[in-house]
Amino acid sequence: MVDDSPASEITAMLAAALRAEFDSRLRDDAVNRYSAAMMARGLMILQRQLAGDAAAERAAAIAAIGFPTESALAEAIRTRSLTAAQQTMLPEALGALVATKRALSAPDNS
Repeated sequence: MVDDSPASEITAMLAAALRAEFDSRLRDDAVNRYSAAMMARGLMILQRQLAGDAAAERAAAIAAIGFPTESALAEAIRTRSLTAAQQTMLPEALGALVATKRALSAPDNS
């Protein structure tokens, strides 16, 4: 579920402003290029996560198998309470779930 609250919108705007400031003023002044690269990557991950695309994709993958949340799916797996149809759909749903999480943490390798 994507958070469309005003606080989420303000947070996304703040992340965008931080990214713009970093790119325009701080990146070139950074003495340690590795630290600058890590900060840029962290800001990019934050922006992507706040954008909600990955959250919507994860929610769709989980809903396709019949669960409202990742926690509910995890509990069903732990308690072995998946139906035969859900067990058949599980590899595809987990693949989609992992792919969306990887897109956030390692977007260059997706």
